[in-house]
Amino acid sequence: MTQQTQRPRRRSYGFVWTLVLLLFLCELTLAAGATLWYKSDAILPGVEAMGMDLGGMTPDEAKLALLKAWQAKTVTVHAGNNAWTLPITQLGYQLDADAMVQLAHGQGRTPASVVDLLRTQTPAPIETLWKLEPGVAVTALRPLVAPLEVPAQDAKIKIAGARVETTPSSVGQAVDLAGGLARLEQHPERVLSDGWTDLPVVPLQPQVVELRAATEQAQQLLAGAPISIRLYDPVKDEKLAWQVTPEEIGGVLALETDPKDPAASAWSVDEARLKALLRQESQALGVGRYINPQETLPILKKAIMGPRDEIELRVYHDAREHTVKFGETLSSIADDYGIPYPWIQQVNAGSGDNLRAGQKIVIPSQDAMIPLPPVENKRIVVSIKDQKMQAFEDGKLKWDWPISTGMPSSPTSPGIFQVQGRDPNAYANSWDLWMPWFVGFYRPVPTSDFMNGFHGFPKRGGTQILWTNSIGKPVTYGCVLATNENAKLLYDWAQDGVIVEVKRG
Repeated sequence: MTQQTQRPRRRSYGFVWTLVLLLFLCELTLAAGATLWYKSDAILPGVEAMGMDLGGMTPDEAKLALLKAWQAKTVTVHAGNNAWTLPITQLGYQLDADAMVQLAHGQGRTPASVVDLLRTQTPAPIETLWKLEPGVAVTALRPLVAPLEVPAQDAKIKIAGARVETTPSSVGQAVDLAGGLARLEQHPERVLSDGWTDLPVVPLQPQVVELRAATEQAQQLLAGAPISIRLYDPVKDEKLAWQVTPEEIGGVLALETDPKDPAASAWSVDEARLKALLRQESQALGVGRYINPQETLPILKKAIMGPRDEIELRVYHDAREHTVKFGETLSSIADDYGIPYPWIQQVNAGSGDNLRAGQKIVIPSQDAMIPLPPVENKRIVVSIKDQKMQAFEDGKLKWDWPISTGMPSSPTSPGIFQVQGRDPNAYANSWDLWMPWFVGFYRPVPTSDFMNGFHGFPKRGGTQILWTNSIGKPVTYGCVLATNENAKLLYDWAQDGVIVEVKRG
């Protein structure tokens, strides 16, 4: 009995030691496995970031997972009634995944993290690390808000032909991109947590709300009658008519805007456009004739902006160029053009009777002989060939008299001239002559005050009366002789400005 009892007891101790050995081996295996895990590149179990378990991931795997999750996040941007949902990366939120992975990998591997694990029993979540770059948001948002930008429209007015066309003002709008980005910069965490942000839409007010006064002024200017202009060419004794139509008036008007008070804008005449209109009308007169802009512009401006009274304007003539022909002299050229030869000589320095064929010389404008405003309804015509003088008034013949012109050695110059002064008894110093009822109409020499004109029978020495029996023959020193009775009639009738036309034939 005793022997049977002792054998089982020896088998029981062997089992215990076997169990102890197995437990030791198990702990040794666990310790070895823990050591291998600790020394590996993988993140320890239980480490979380952005709500994800990173345990067991390599740093590269963890970084990829964090970036993928970050790029999936969005923020909704509002602007008025418009909204866009954008990845937060387009708004400049950049995740620092490298720093977060470094922290995750360090969990359980640094003394501080081991202490935390012993205290809390679980790893603390890794903080989300990011930075903001507002310039990225500008690049993303600017093309989105561009269609919402509507500029304010000022009230406008323009003239099309003789019509006044107006465009009303309108309020615009602008997206305050700077204000919206300020919220990103001042409260980036709030935008990130809320998942939305807004861009203020602000109204843009027009600077010019209405142009009522300018509209009424334009309508009044265009509704008036055309401007009637009478053109007179004293050289050709030609009267022409020109009307400035409402369409032409509208074409020269310009709106002047006061920056301080745009509503007080008013119309004025654009001088450059008016000059262009005058050039156009001058071209219609033909080559060599024009309307003087310096004389006409102020008159026409006043008529456009004010009362539409009839305007009287003079037609002027250009200087001309002459190519000398064989055998021509300065005197013969002067006769052909109706300009006394000293006047041609004055504008062609060094010229004289030594002209050569092919030489180009300038012929002064015939207006040089007509310095005063011409009298339109009176005209005197002298015929050197017929030794006659005719006076016209209002287109009708008033007098038809025999006269005497200059002798061949001192001829009367042909041309278009003008009464420029009168003297009841003028004295000619060169010939010691007193000339009654003198009516001067041209200066033979431009640098001299000496003037040729009409007069009665002259006296020499105070007693001798000349040429009383010579009427009808060229006998004078260049003046035009009439009887005393006729000279007195002419003196009383021909005021300054009356045109005198002296014809060779």
